Amino acid sequence: MEHWFAREAIDYHLHAWVIMPNHVHVVVAPIGENSLSRIIGAWKSITARRIRKAISGESSIWQADYWDRFIRDEEHYRQTIEYVRSNPVIARLVRVAEDWPWSSASERHAAGGGRAPGGLPASSHDA
Repeated sequence: MEHWFAREAIDYHLHAWVIMPNHVHVVVAPIGENSLSRIIGAWKSITARRIRKAISGESSIWQADYWDRFIRDEEHYRQTIEYVRSNPVIARLVRVAEDWPWSSASERHAAGGGRAPGGLPASSHDA
């Protein structure tokens, strides 16, 4: 997560995110010439190195590809943010989204972490 926040407002705007036990959801809007593939590649690279170091492992951490979609309008944006926010509730990991600590919905992030200002994001991402 710290890598996501380190480049927020520099390379992209991070609108919503959630880390689930076996995947992540991120709503992100690249800034300027930054491509979504470069942003996701950087996230996967640094997190894989850190996870391997923490578990003393060598196995693959991430799938090679990712799935993204273009946000069509404000309603689609709202629905996507709500889906990301409610994912831990849908998975029955918590009763309310704010109780999942690895999410932009969490109270500890409500003051701004993961909630970038600005217009509609260019795409959302599932890894």
